[in-house]
Amino acid sequence: MWPAGLNGDGTPLVCTVCGGWANALGQRMSVCKICAEPHSDEHDTEHEPTDALDQPEVTTRVRSIVENGLQLVASDVLTRYLRQVHERIDAGPAPRMLFVDAGDPLLASLPGESLLIGLGTLAALEDEAQLAFLLAREVALTRAGWPARRFATAATQRDSWWQRWRDGEEAPLRRALCLSLRLGFGPAAESAADRDALRALVRADYDPGAAARSLRRLERASLAGRGARFLLAVERAAWLDEAATAVSRPMETNLNREVYRRVVGGFAVFARAV
Repeated sequence: MWPAGLNGDGTPLVCTVCGGWANALGQRMSVCKICAEPHSDEHDTEHEPTDALDQPEVTTRVRSIVENGLQLVASDVLTRYLRQVHERIDAGPAPRMLFVDAGDPLLASLPGESLLIGLGTLAALEDEAQLAFLLAREVALTRAGWPARRFATAATQRDSWWQRWRDGEEAPLRRALCLSLRLGFGPAAESAADRDALRALVRADYDPGAAARSLRRLERASLAGRGARFLLAVERAAWLDEAATAVSRPMETNLNREVYRRVVGGFAVFARAV
């Protein structure tokens, strides 16, 4: 599966069976733990670690790319609601919510404590518990340092003069954004985020079964070839189902379906609901 928006320049293909990454030659690829960039398994990844991404200049550059390349939607209602859900699953400060008018289920953490979320993501979900799981996954990935390393690497990448002339100075940052939205950080990182997010659901008394349901709904909502971040490999899906069953407490958990539909439904994303 070839994610839209990425060129045939070595960017990973995604196996729809196992959820793993491969290059155009069919060689297995994985995300480097140092720079968060995809490499072939035989690639030498002995390089210097990148600095933590806390530079205001890089944050400003990424925000400019988002504002100029995507159609953002301002909503105080959605912002307040998502911040309230975030407070339930994590004690840390809530990120700045950037809503994108896009039908695709887009979701990615950005530098500068921002979260990019497409309205199509909200339309695909059924209840607050599913939303809480997705937010908890972003918290887990951010704390593990994956977004910071990827954007730090992109910000310091130096392309040839030909690439800079052809694609522009910000091409590496745009590629990092596209990778994060379309592919995420590979099976290992995404599965680890699943485990951390499931624990967060249980702590917040949400229905743990919402974890697998949310990813399945996003998988079905993704257009063919438009990305694979939420593609559920067989082992990942089975683990989520078994773990949710093991920790399920039906009498004590909640979904908050009606609250979710009242808030998100104001944006006509449930127009086809019966």
